[in-house]
Amino acid sequence: MKKRLYNSKNAFERSRAGLLRRGRRRLLWAVMLGTLAALCVILTGSAGNGQRVSAEEAAEAAADPKLPEYYICFDGLTDWDCVVNTSAHVKIEDGMLTLTSGKEGASGRVQGSPCVEIKFVKTGLKALRYPYIAIRIKSTVRDLGGKLTCKAGFGKSKVDGTFEYADTDDWQTVVVDMSAAVQQLSDKSDRAGTWQDSVKLYPFGGSAGKVNAGETAVIGSIAFFKTEDSARAFTGIEGGGSDVSSGKWLEEAFKDPGASYRMMKLLYNFDNSYKATVDKLYNGYGYGGITTNVTFNSVYLKSAKEFTLLDDSFKYCLEQGMTQLWLYDEYQWPSGSAYGMVAKDDPQYEPYGLGMIEKKGSGPKVYKPEGGYSVIKYATLTSGGKTVPVRFTDTEVEISESGDWTLKVWATYDAWIEKDSLSQWQKGRPYVNIMNRDAIAKFISLTHEAYKANLTQTFGSVNAFFTDEPSLFVSNMTNPIHAGGSIPVYLVPWEDTLPEVFEQMHGYSVYEHFGSLFGGDSEEDRTVRINYYETVAKMVSENYFGQIARWCEDNGTKGSGHLLLEEKLAYHVVLYGDIMKCLNRTGYPGCDLLHVTPENLMDGGTYIGSFVAIKLASSSARNTDKEHVLVEYNPEAIADSGFKADPFGTSFAGAVITRMYGADTFVMLNPQESYNSVQARKLNECVGRLNVLLEGGKMNSGLGVYYPIAAAQSLVLADTVYDGAVAELSDRYNMLCRGLLKAGYDYNYIDDEAISNGKIVGGALECGRTSYSVIVMAYASAIDPAVLDKLVEFENAGGRLVWVEELPSASTVIGRTDYVKSRVSKYEKDVIKVYPEGGDFGKLTEKLSQILKYGYTVSGDEAVLTSPYERDGKQLIVAVNTSSAKKTVKLDFEDGRGFDVYDLYSGEIRTVSGGEELVLEPYGAFVAVKEGESGPVVEPTEKASSKNGNNSFPVIPVIAVAAGALAAGGFIAVMNAVNKKRYGGRLNGK
Repeated sequence: MKKRLYNSKNAFERSRAGLLRRGRRRLLWAVMLGTLAALCVILTGSAGNGQRVSAEEAAEAAADPKLPEYYICFDGLTDWDCVVNTSAHVKIEDGMLTLTSGKEGASGRVQGSPCVEIKFVKTGLKALRYPYIAIRIKSTVRDLGGKLTCKAGFGKSKVDGTFEYADTDDWQTVVVDMSAAVQQLSDKSDRAGTWQDSVKLYPFGGSAGKVNAGETAVIGSIAFFKTEDSARAFTGIEGGGSDVSSGKWLEEAFKDPGASYRMMKLLYNFDNSYKATVDKLYNGYGYGGITTNVTFNSVYLKSAKEFTLLDDSFKYCLEQGMTQLWLYDEYQWPSGSAYGMVAKDDPQYEPYGLGMIEKKGSGPKVYKPEGGYSVIKYATLTSGGKTVPVRFTDTEVEISESGDWTLKVWATYDAWIEKDSLSQWQKGRPYVNIMNRDAIAKFISLTHEAYKANLTQTFGSVNAFFTDEPSLFVSNMTNPIHAGGSIPVYLVPWEDTLPEVFEQMHGYSVYEHFGSLFGGDSEEDRTVRINYYETVAKMVSENYFGQIARWCEDNGTKGSGHLLLEEKLAYHVVLYGDIMKCLNRTGYPGCDLLHVTPENLMDGGTYIGSFVAIKLASSSARNTDKEHVLVEYNPEAIADSGFKADPFGTSFAGAVITRMYGADTFVMLNPQESYNSVQARKLNECVGRLNVLLEGGKMNSGLGVYYPIAAAQSLVLADTVYDGAVAELSDRYNMLCRGLLKAGYDYNYIDDEAISNGKIVGGALECGRTSYSVIVMAYASAIDPAVLDKLVEFENAGGRLVWVEELPSASTVIGRTDYVKSRVSKYEKDVIKVYPEGGDFGKLTEKLSQILKYGYTVSGDEAVLTSPYERDGKQLIVAVNTSSAKKTVKLDFEDGRGFDVYDLYSGEIRTVSGGEELVLEPYGAFVAVKEGESGPVVEPTEKASSKNGNNSFPVIPVIAVAAGALAAGGFIAVMNAVNKKRYGGRLNGK
C-alpha cells in the first residue's frame, strides 16, 4: 500500500495517472512474476530474508519495484509549504521545488547556508523502520555534498545526515542514511518515534561560504525507504496526466471543496498588510473565510479609519474568493458591554443579583442593609411563631414589634463588584445585565449599527455576527464564597422587570416566594425555582439573543456565537436559566471547543468543550429549522497528552466528530498556530469534504434524548450551583448521553419547546429539520403537564417513550403535581435504571435495539463512532476512528448491496461490496454512501398497533446501528486485491 505525505487533489491524481500508465505496461510481468512468487511461498513457506511474503505482495513489488511506500512530491503545493532562510528563496512550479542561493557577501560567496524546510502532514511513519531517505535532485553545483536535518519523535530529537552529488548536472538520486542516528536515539527499541512534520534540506552543504549567489537546486521528490538498496533504486515520482472523474455523487466538490465549505480563521483585526494576510490564509492555509473586527484599541468602534481598513480588507477577501465573512461583536469577551461603553453612563445596565439577609433582634428598630446591598425588594418578619406585617422602603425596614423577631430582607447587590480584577481588556469596564432589554438595545446601537454604517462596501456580504460567552454575571458564578471567593453573599439573577414578567408567565407573584430560591425542598419550593429560572430564561433569550437575532435578520445577516460553560445542566440554569431556549433564539446556534482530541470531546465531565456542547447547538438548530451551526475550534487551548503525541491526527478526528455531530461552520481560534500550511489545508479539506456531503442532509437516527432542564432548575439554590444533587444530575445525564453515542446511537436533545411546537405525523414527532420516533425520557423528575400530554399523544400515535432512572414527581405548574403523577403511573414497571448501584446501561441499549430498527449493522471496535444521515435519496453513514491504533469495521446493509466509501483524508471514492472488512487508520474517517433513502423503523406499542393496525403504522425504511457496535474511524483502506494497490493516503508507518 503506497502512502504519500502530500495528498492534494492534483498531486494525487497526477501521480496516480503516471503510475497507472506504468502499471499497464507491466501488467503481464506482474501476473507472471506474482504467480511465480506465490508458488515459491507455497513451496518454501518463507522469503529469503526470513519474512513471509504473500503472492499479492510479490506481484505488487514486481509490478513496481522502485515506487516508494512513503514520499513527498510537490504537485499542488505552494510556497507557503516551505520555509527558507535569508540566504535563499524558493519557488514551486510544475511539481518541482527550486531553491536558489542569494545575498552574497563582500567575498562574492553566500553568507550562511541556503536551506529549505519542507512541510508535510504529521505522520505515523516510524523513523527506525524507514531510515533511508532518497532525494531526487539536480543542481548547478557539482562539487559539494548536501545535508538533511529531520526531527524524530524521540522527544523531537534532531537527526542529521549527509549526501554527495554525482558528477552530473542531470537528475540524480542521493541517499541519506539516518539508520545509525535513529537507532542510537531509540536505543534500538522497536518502539521508535516517528518522523516529524518537516525536513530541512541544505542542498549546497551545511557550511557557510561555499556557494556563489544564484546557484540552484531543483528537487523533484523525497522518499522514505526501509533499505539502502531500495532507496538507491529510486528514480522519482512520475507526474503528468489529468484528473479523471468516475462520475460519483458530488465527486468534484468532494475532492476539492470550495471556500464556502471550509473553516474560517479568527483574527482580532487586520492591519495595513491585509493583502498578504489574506493570501496566506486563503492560498497557503486553505481557509474559506475570516471572523474579525475593528482593532482593539482606545478608539474601538469610534475610528472611521479603522472601519475603512476593515472594509477594504473584506473587499479584498471577496475578490480573492473568500466567501465567509463574520464580525466579532466585542472587545475580546464576554460580549455585551461594547468595551464598557454600554453601562459607562448608565449604571442601571450593570448586572445585579438578588441576595437574602437574615437578622435576629428584639424590640423596635430601623434596619438598613450594608456591605454592597442597594435596593430592598421585599421583606418578611416573624415574631412569636407568626408572620407579622412589616413596613419597608427601598433603603430601610421599619420594625415595630416589641418582642423577639427574625427579619428576612431580599435586596439587590452589585454583581460587578470584582470588575477591577478581571482580564486586562475588561479591567474597570462594567459588564451588562443580559436580561435588560434596553442595555442590549444600546449594545446593538453601539456595535452592530456602527458596522452597518461604516462597512459601506462589504456589509451586505457579512454572513453573521459572532457573540462570545455573554452570561448572567452574578457572584455565585464569578467568585463564589463556597469556592474560596471574596464576595460574601449568595445571589440569584435579577432585573427589575422580572417580577412583572414572572407574574405574566405563571399567574402569581414571586415576591412572597423569594425564600424558595434560597432554601426549601417542598413541592412548592421546587416549582417556584423552576418558574423563576423559566422567567430568567425567557428574559435572557428574548432580550439578548432574540433581540440581536431580529436586528441581524432585518439587516440581511445572522446573529450567532456561543455561550459559556455549555457542558453541564447546572451551568445552564445559573448562567442562562435554560441554555436551549437561548440557543433556540439565535440565528445560527453555536458552541465552543477548547481542545479537540477525541478523548476530550467524548468526555462528558469536562467543562471546556465536549460532545455535549456540540449536540446542544446542533439539536437546537435541527429542532428550530436553522441552516448552520457554529463552532469555535481551538485544538490547543489546553493541549492534553493525546494532542501532544499527534497534533494533526487528533485534530483531524476531532474535526470529523464535531461535524458528524452537527457543527458545520468552523472558526479556527488557534493563537498557538499548531499546524503548518499543509496540515491546515488538510484540516480545511476534511471539514470541507464533510460539509459537501452533509450539507442540507438530515441526521436520521430518529432518537431524541429529553432535555431535563426543569429537573435541574428545581434543584438549584443560590448557594448550590456546582455541587449537591444538581451536580450529580448533570454528571449522570452526560454519562448516559455519552454511553448512547459510544454504543452507536446518535441522537438529538429535545426540549419542551421542540415537543410543544412539533407535529405528530404517523408515529413520528416532526420538529424543524428532524423527526423523532423514540424519545429517551432521562432524569425527567419535573415536567410541564402540557408537554407530558403531548408526549402521551405521540406515544399513542406509534412513537415510543423510554423512561430512564425516574418518573416525573413534580410539575412545572403549581398545583398540577398530582396530575403529573397520575399520568405517568402506568410507566412504573418500565423505568430502566442505568446508574449507579443496581443499574445497568446495557438494559437501555437492549431496549433500544428491540424497538428501534435500522437497515444496517456496524460491527467492530467501540472506538469507532458513527452517525446516520440521509440526503438526495441516499443513506450516508459517517464513521471516525477515535483511537491512535488501526481499527477494522464491517458495514452491512440489509439488502446486501454494495456502497461507495468516501475517504475524508485522501478524497478517494471506492465502491465496495456489503460485508467487506474496512481498515481504518488511526484517527481516520470515511462516509459510506448508499443509494435509497431509509429511516428508523420503530416497533409500535401494543396499544398503538391495535389502534392503528399494521397498514396504518408508518414503517419507514431506515439506517440502523447495532447496539454497542460503533467504533474506530480512520483513513480507510479496503482490504481486497484491487484496492490493496492503493496510491495515496495518510503517511502512516506499518
